[in-house]
Amino acid sequence: DGLHSYRIIAIDSAGNRSPMSNAVLIRRKSLRQKISIPTLTARYSARKNEVSLQWHWLNAAIRGYMLYRRVPAGVFEPVSGLITEYRVIDTSVYPGMLYVYQLRIYTEKGDVIRSEELTVNTTIFE
Repeated sequence: DGLHSYRIIAIDSAGNRSPMSNAVLIRRKSLRQKISIPTLTARYSARKNEVSLQWHWLNAAIRGYMLYRRVPAGVFEPVSGLITEYRVIDTSVYPGMLYVYQLRIYTEKGDVIRSEELTVNTTIFE
């Protein structure tokens, strides 16, 4: 929260650097209402070889949700597009793996709220 200053330097493929841009000041307002973090739950179906993930969110002022999964490089990549449903089925899983998921909520005010990370083990059978 507060006032933040940003500057940009562009670097091309040859490594040439542009002059630093002028500073842009952005004031980020703090959220006045208490935000609850959604609880993400999952169930692995060995028979269908899929992970069903769901959550509950009672705040109505949202643009949507996106579900992310951590890839081997350590970053999160989207499993879904921006959706308004409370459930996603990930059919791109393999047996015998660990998958780490995170839900992100996009509010109408432009905030992004992240759930706790959830690890799913696809060696646990029904």
